[in-house]
Amino acid sequence: MRGAAVLLVALLACVEQKGPVRSGAQSIHLNITAPQSLGTRDQPLQSRNVTFDVDLIGPDGKVVPVDRDLELYTWFLGTLGRNLGPAPSDLSRCRGVLPAPIHVTQGSAKNISVTLPLAYGPVNLWLEDCHDPGASWAVGASDPLWFPYPTIQNVQQPLDLATFDYRIFADSPLENKQVQIDTSPGGQMVVTSVFAQFYTVTDTGLSSFSSLDVYSFSKPRVQVGDVIVGQSLTGAISEFVGMTELNFPLQRIDVAHSPAPLPPPVQMTIADFNYGADAAKAARLESLEASVVELRDGCVCPADSSYDQFQEWKLAFKTTTGNYNCGRNYSMTMSTAGVVVGWDPPQAGRHVQVARGVLVNLAGLASKTSGNPFSFFVLHPRNSSTLPAGTPPDLVDAGDTCTPM
Repeated sequence: MRGAAVLLVALLACVEQKGPVRSGAQSIHLNITAPQSLGTRDQPLQSRNVTFDVDLIGPDGKVVPVDRDLELYTWFLGTLGRNLGPAPSDLSRCRGVLPAPIHVTQGSAKNISVTLPLAYGPVNLWLEDCHDPGASWAVGASDPLWFPYPTIQNVQQPLDLATFDYRIFADSPLENKQVQIDTSPGGQMVVTSVFAQFYTVTDTGLSSFSSLDVYSFSKPRVQVGDVIVGQSLTGAISEFVGMTELNFPLQRIDVAHSPAPLPPPVQMTIADFNYGADAAKAARLESLEASVVELRDGCVCPADSSYDQFQEWKLAFKTTTGNYNCGRNYSMTMSTAGVVVGWDPPQAGRHVQVARGVLVNLAGLASKTSGNPFSFFVLHPRNSSTLPAGTPPDLVDAGDTCTPM
């Protein structure tokens, strides 16, 4: 009996040995005090001004009285937003969305007012204790604030159009985000082309950066002229060799099937594609990604290795001396194989009165490495059978011949 009692005491002693106990901040309490209403999907917030209180909470549920810098992030559209630019020296991942960190004194900060950067849809504020020395890695998130969902322009337009920095100039500011495009601001989202694995949409309510390539990886379930109903254009934004794409769209797209008027093609000349270091000129080209554009008076160049490898051919345009030039600065790469009947293989010297189609920006890896994503553009004429009745064909033969150089 006495032995059993000794064993019981020993067991109790083992239970009482709890080991080391963590101290310091375990979580962060973030309470939004303004605005009073955090918005809804149907009534989103318009102002990005937010005020909140912060407390560092220890394992006992009480405020930990320490002085720390915390980094503020925004969680929206599926990923945590982190700032562009050089990282602090203490930790490469510790860089929030504001120029300066949020400072807490004795474990708290009250009435912190910030203006949030780019963010769409439901947005959670996220605070993180990540600065050395003594980072606790405690985190905390707010209740969601609801902002408007992005438009096609928000997806396409770079954050900085004036700085000719290709790392941020050409890529979508929402790259790697899961977007949902609700509505057009005063227009309609009209399907402008349908190909074997992708289609394009143009928002007629936008004056620039209005078109988007939707890569479906299979035959699209839409028709040219369809109007996509809001809240059904959803997918992941990525950059494919310089082309902004919405990937893996919803399998079910809500559309109005009575054909809407198609936006008129954007009139261009080959000179528009020789941008050099002109940021405004390059920005215009970037703004026309996935748009239907039109060029006139071209001459088919002899097929070269790119046709053998990619089934692409070149259409030459005139130089200032009046000659059709197949050089890079005066020609447009064309893709018609399997889409437009009668243009493959290309017949050198065929005179083209009108060439229109979807403008695609392709940038090879070597071109990106050199800092220039505008490697070359490809024009994708559409199959006439996919266009609404009465729409003229994208390629119009002039009926005579020409001499390319």
